[in-house]
Amino acid sequence: MIEQDKNQEKLISQIGKELLSKDDKKVTAALKKTEKHGSVAHIRPIMIAFMNREDGLLKDQLREVLSTLKLSEAEDVFMEALEEEEFKSIQGDILFFTWNAGFNPVDSVDLICRVALEGDYMTGVEGLTLLENMPGPLDEESLMQALIFVREFMLKYKDEGHPSYEIAIAIYGILSQHERQS
Repeated sequence: MIEQDKNQEKLISQIGKELLSKDDKKVTAALKKTEKHGSVAHIRPIMIAFMNREDGLLKDQLREVLSTLKLSEAEDVFMEALEEEEFKSIQGDILFFTWNAGFNPVDSVDLICRVALEGDYMTGVEGLTLLENMPGPLDEESLMQALIFVREFMLKYKDEGHPSYEIAIAIYGILSQHERQS
């Protein structure tokens, strides 16, 4: 049994390395292997492969895998990645993956709001969509931090015509509704 575990670890590690290859054929082959031998350890390499690819068939395949993950640990990996500078360029995509995969990160509402409003307009839309689809109940501390952040954002940009100001108003409405329900 221990030998089988070592072989499995070796296979998972090898697939992870192949996912990070610059060779699209290797990445495609590794992606197919994740269907049978997928692990939470592959999520970050798949996100890196997604981030490093130009639009096209392979990027679409990577997007599909990340958007349909059924590993519960993926939610934590996505939320950790939102906080990392390395993944800043795909934060909107990570929010999309999170809601499309059906995750409910109720204890990361403050992080989601911050990323949504500090990012570009589409990141804001993805954050809003994720928040709209969260049934709750939301973590009280995270909700309070999010409300404070959104209020401050709205006050700061009230007269400046910030592109995400309307999104902030919508987010504030969603958060207020959750606050009343708790």
